[in-house]
Amino acid sequence: SGSRMIRHLIEALTGVATGDEWFRTPRRAVAIKTHYPHNHGSDLSFDWANEIQGAILLIRNPRDAIPSFCNHLYERKQGMTDHSTRAPVEEWVMWRNKEFSKQLAWWKDTIVHWVERFPADRRLILTYEGVTGKAPPTSKLLEGSRVESARNLANFLSKSVEGLNIVPQKEMNCVWYKVVKYDEAEHEEGGVTFNSQRTDHPDGGSARPYTKGQLEAMLDVFRQIKKKFSKEADVVHVMEAYEEEVTRNLHMHNIVAARDVGVQGRPTDGEAADGEQ
Repeated sequence: SGSRMIRHLIEALTGVATGDEWFRTPRRAVAIKTHYPHNHGSDLSFDWANEIQGAILLIRNPRDAIPSFCNHLYERKQGMTDHSTRAPVEEWVMWRNKEFSKQLAWWKDTIVHWVERFPADRRLILTYEGVTGKAPPTSKLLEGSRVESARNLANFLSKSVEGLNIVPQKEMNCVWYKVVKYDEAEHEEGGVTFNSQRTDHPDGGSARPYTKGQLEAMLDVFRQIKKKFSKEADVVHVMEAYEEEVTRNLHMHNIVAARDVGVQGRPTDGEAADGEQ
């Protein structure tokens, strides 16, 4: 989630093209987009992959990243424009029940791979929620978010790649708004005007439900990653924020389930509850 947004932001900050794992990448590319080691990512087998000296790891809460991937696959299957339509809830539930465990495992493997590959001074961890500002008001991910994320990205690039002409600090706010807030303005890509906000399919709204077990599985993965990288403050910070969010979801799930049980157990008119005469 957000790979195209980050590519546009990098290009706007540097004036240099970015590359893509699935297409011929220009030698003069400031960054290359990849989903590796996800199965929809390339194996990075191009002849100069070993020259990559650092990584910008964009992470999104799997609670939202997994449904976003489902929407992407649904759009492709239906021949729709990317980032245009959310899959119907029924489609999501069927796909989720089949794919959830694999997708969550790949989410974890991606983080583990890149954090292990590069030390803290050669990687930058950004979150989709932080870059866009789309996080709960109390989320830790809003600390240093939005325009500050663009500044952090610019600083990392200037240290990692020689000869870049980064836009002046005074223009960061304008660059961030122009690129990231594309859901409030029209942009053109390849001559096609698009808007990133997905609309709801007529057969269902934007809600993407999970089972209690799936929410618990996410929490378990966050804790595994925190334990594995306990000395990596940037990783722990993100996992703690996601853990708080999904814990709230699980709490609400339990409340709803308790209410459902209460409703199902309530006597109907004319009936007596257990112990009543």
